Amino acid sequence: LYDCGITDVSSLTQSLTNTKALQFLKELDLRKNKIGDSKQQLIDVLRDSNCKL
Repeated sequence: LYDCGITDVSSLTQSLTNTKALQFLKELDLRKNKIGDSKQQLIDVLRDSNCKL
């Protein structure tokens, strides 16, 4: 998702938590996106014990 113009990760984090994606996701490149304050929400999701990042 490099340089995709993402400004809010709410829908991304919701998708990650509502599917089994965290079990299979090995890399998530969000560079060149301006996610701002929503980054803490993403950090919390990625700290999930099922996350393999």
